[in-house]
Amino acid sequence: MEKKLGRYLVKGENVHHINCIKSDNRPENLELWITGQPNGQRVSDLIKEVEMLRKEIKILKGEI
Repeated sequence: MEKKLGRYLVKGENVHHINCIKSDNRPENLELWITGQPNGQRVSDLIKEVEMLRKEIKILKGEI
């Protein structure tokens, strides 16, 4: 995120991974949040994650 912003993060800022995969640090997957944001996840993010997991399960079962 610091590379994307071109500066260091400051106190109160944190990085949110849009797809909830903490190891996926592609710039397009990162959002800058401030501490004042409520904890949790957006419903739309959770739906995307469930859809991705369903697809992975189908691949593992050989259905795709």
